[in-house]
Amino acid sequence: MNQSRRYARCMLAATFIFLAGCGEEGRELPPANQLLVEAKKALVAGDADKAMELINASIESKPSAWAYFERAQLYLEKGDESSAKEDCARAVELDPENRDFKWLQDEIEKPTARRFKGKNQFPPSYSK
Repeated sequence: MNQSRRYARCMLAATFIFLAGCGEEGRELPPANQLLVEAKKALVAGDADKAMELINASIESKPSAWAYFERAQLYLEKGDESSAKEDCARAVELDPENRDFKWLQDEIEKPTARRFKGKNQFPPSYSK
């Protein structure tokens, strides 16, 4: 797994903390968010197929920019650039101010050998 993918998974984890209400006890997550939490667990366990299944279910339940962003990365890993581009466009449409979504969209447009290199290796929100 490349570093940008590891970073994206960390971003996804941070998103889930936000979705979960920063640890509010007794608070039940909406079904779409719960599916994303389960997808994160599947990714951490190395089960990309299960994660894809759960992200698809989350999007069917209630589309979100983060779900499209994560699914785009999974599509890209599987070599399905067309679907990755579509999902990036959806994420950007839902949250046009998010620079990480635009970053991934721009990286996908590059030839494969030039993606995730140099200053564009990590999303804009990455901090060392």
